[in-house]
Amino acid sequence: MRTCVPFEKLHVCGNHFMVMRESALPPSVLESIAEVAANLCQAEKGIGADGLILIGDRSVEGVRARFLEPDGVEIAFCGNGVLVAAVAALNWPRMPSGTLVELSVDTASGRYPCTVTTGKDHAIATVCVRGVEYFEQFQISGHDVVRRKARGIPVEIDGSLLTVDLVDVAIPHAVAYVPSLQHESVERWGCMIRGMFELPTRLNVDFATIVRRGEIALRTYESGVERATACCGSGALAAARVFLGTAEDTEHIRVHHLGGDTTVEVSGDSLAHKACVERVYTGEVKLRQTRKGAWGDNQ
Repeated sequence: MRTCVPFEKLHVCGNHFMVMRESALPPSVLESIAEVAANLCQAEKGIGADGLILIGDRSVEGVRARFLEPDGVEIAFCGNGVLVAAVAALNWPRMPSGTLVELSVDTASGRYPCTVTTGKDHAIATVCVRGVEYFEQFQISGHDVVRRKARGIPVEIDGSLLTVDLVDVAIPHAVAYVPSLQHESVERWGCMIRGMFELPTRLNVDFATIVRRGEIALRTYESGVERATACCGSGALAAARVFLGTAEDTEHIRVHHLGGDTTVEVSGDSLAHKACVERVYTGEVKLRQTRKGAWGDNQ
C-alpha cells in the first residue's frame, strides 16, 4: 500500500528541514513518523534534510510543531525549526512583501512568541526564548554529580585543554570558545565531548570564536545529525549566552555560521534569535507501507 504526502522544504542558512502538516498524514503514518523521518532525511535514499517538522493547523494564537531528527528521535525544541514552523504556518509567498505577522509556536518544551516579516522570495523570522541559562549541576561520565553551575568545566582532548559551559536552551548545549574553528576538530571533538557528560537528553556541542566585539563565529556538532551542520539556532542562543557572560554591555550579537549569518539580541529576560528563512521547493513524496505495517520507505 502506498500514499502520497505533500511536503515543503525550507532552510535557515543551509540548515534544511522537511515540513509536513499533520492534517495531511494518515493516522498510520503518524504512528510510524520516527521511521518516516529517518528514511526521508537520508540524502542517499530519501529527500535529504537535517530534520522533519510536523505542524498542526494554525489557530488564532499560532501553530503547534514537532521536531524529529534525522535518526527519528523527537526533540523538545529546535531553534531554527521554530523559525521554519512559524514561516511554514503562513501562506507567505502570496502575502505582500513587508507584511509583519506575530504568532506563537507551541512545542514540547513550551510556547515561543515569533515574528515573521515576509519578502519576495524569503521571510525574516525571529523567536524569543526565555530561560537560556547554565545547568545548575552536571555529571561527567563515570564521576559523581557536581552541584554547581556548569561553567568553566575543564576538558582535555587530543592534548588540548578546553573550557566548556553547559547551557540549557530547552535542549542541552556544551559551548567551548576556541582560538580557531577547524572542521576536522569540530567533527572529532564534538563527538568526543558529547559522550563525556551524563544528561537527560542528547547533547549538542558548540565551538565558537570571538571575531570582534558583538560578533562571533560558530560551528555546532548536532546529535541526531551526527555532524556539524551549516547553521544551528539553539547553538547560536547557547553561544550568545556564554558570550554575554563576558560582555555584559553587548545587546546585539552577530553569529557567523558556515551557511550564513544570524543575529541574537537581548530582549528583557529573553534572547531573540533572528534569521532568514527560504523555501527551497514543495512537492509530494510516495510512502510505501512495509509488511510490518510501518510507513518507512519512500519510492
